[in-house]
Amino acid sequence: MPGAAENAYTLDSLTDARALADRLEHLDHGDVMVCGTGLTGVETAAEIAERHPALTVRLVGRDEPGATLTPKARAYLQAALTRLRVRVETGTEIRKVLPGTADVVVWTAGTRVSPLAAAAGLEVDDRGRIVTDPGPRSVNHPHVYAVGDAAAVRLGYGVMHGTCQGGMPTGVHAAVSITRRLDGKYARPPTGPGNTCAPGGPGSAPTAGTSATSPTVSWPRRPAATSTG
Repeated sequence: MPGAAENAYTLDSLTDARALADRLEHLDHGDVMVCGTGLTGVETAAEIAERHPALTVRLVGRDEPGATLTPKARAYLQAALTRLRVRVETGTEIRKVLPGTADVVVWTAGTRVSPLAAAAGLEVDDRGRIVTDPGPRSVNHPHVYAVGDAAAVRLGYGVMHGTCQGGMPTGVHAAVSITRRLDGKYARPPTGPGNTCAPGGPGSAPTAGTSATSPTVSWPRRPAATSTG
């Protein structure tokens, strides 16, 4: 995104996160603009609003926050943002980040995938993620397993969200699938969470665990919201 590297903070590394935290700690009042209404943007806006209540936090992006979540999980997420007084501005397409847009701009939109998979001849989707079966094995190289943001894991409800929330369950499932196949057994379809989000303090949102085809809602000890997309 033009201007993001020069005029916005990111969460791409521990160093980046510490730089943002230091800037916020020295800001007594002002406007914080979080760009991107995906789950990373939601969590970022909620955490900043909770830790720095004197700041005005805006969550800006094209889609409604929690658009990939189930309706019940989305409603709790929106309630958490309202409780934390996060100003949500949707229907906005950000084309450039200019100096002075806000006192602090945080860029959370989009993820990039390494080009290694495509260069190696694995079938990838339009974002460069390895297309897998529920295994999660590459559809054209079945001895290759892919998890997390490197994989487009297709389940009954659609494609699993490719960040750490998907990486943890798909990593476990890949290990179990490999073990079962080595033992000559059928690899079972995965069950477990799809997308997760923890917007703010305790009690702010539910957990919606999912099977490969249908979501269910349960209540966790720690605040989180998960969904099938």
